[in-house]
Amino acid sequence: MLYTHLKKTPLLLIFMQIMLISTVFSIRFGDTVKYVCGTKNYSRSRIDRLVKKFSTELKNAAPATKEKMIYKGNYIGIMSAKDGPYYQKPIRELRSSFKLKSPFKSFIILDKGRTLAAVAYKNGAGDSKKCLIKYGKSNAGI
Repeated sequence: MLYTHLKKTPLLLIFMQIMLISTVFSIRFGDTVKYVCGTKNYSRSRIDRLVKKFSTELKNAAPATKEKMIYKGNYIGIMSAKDGPYYQKPIRELRSSFKLKSPFKSFIILDKGRTLAAVAYKNGAGDSKKCLIKYGKSNAGI
């Protein structure tokens, strides 16, 4: 039955059907990419809410601070505190990049789209890491 259907149907029509099905599935399951922060995974929509919440602070930031938040190459940009030093670490070394001298540090992590992806916070008690909105005076979980 499938053979007779393929025999009578033009190849272009079959190709269009495949493209339509793949488009529908990509729209439906487009938010399956997870962003890792600590030991938890977050969807893009959750990260976007975080970005929206702090868009005002990022717009009002100094140009030098904004420059530090631009994604470069295959690395994730990490900035400690609100205006601290800038670090670049490979994605695979993200969890080990929290080892800094100060016990209380917050990091702004960028995704490959050059936008804010997450804010990770080390609370200073051992190596426990939390994914928090920790920017300026705000402190809330995502």
